[in-house]
Formats: sequence, C-alpha cells, structure tokens
Amino acid sequence: MNECNEYSEQLERYEQVACEGGYGAAWLTDVGEAVTFYAMKCEARGKRPTFAGLMKYLDKRAVFMSIYARGNEE
Repeated sequence: MNECNEYSEQLERYEQVACEGGYGAAWLTDVGEAVTFYAMKCEARGKRPTFAGLMKYLDKRAVFMSIYARGNEE
C-alpha cells in the first residue's frame, strides 16, 4: 500500500470513529479549521506546510477530539 492510500484510509478511520462517537459534525468542522491553523503555525515558524505535517497535526487533533467527546458523555 502506498503512502497516499494510508493517508486517505487514516482520514476515513478518524471520520468513522467520530461518527460512531457522536461527534462526526464537530470532527469535520475541526478538520477544516485545523488546516488553517496548521498553515498559520507553519508560516509563523517560517516553514512550508506539508501534507505529511498536516496529517501529524490531525493525528493530535483526533486524540484531543476523542478525549473531549468522552468527557462530554457524562
């Protein structure tokens, strides 16, 4: 499997987990905002944004969102 397939499959897994966890709409909104924030963060550091870097950033966001969703279940 190539790297491109791995990226798309990872994004699909994040979305599926979010939907199953009841925060699918919030996840999709967060992903949209995360793209902008990631680019701004790179620019502030004088670095060029990369797709691989964005995926690492989204990995962290996915963990945060799952924790946030579990905290709101109570």
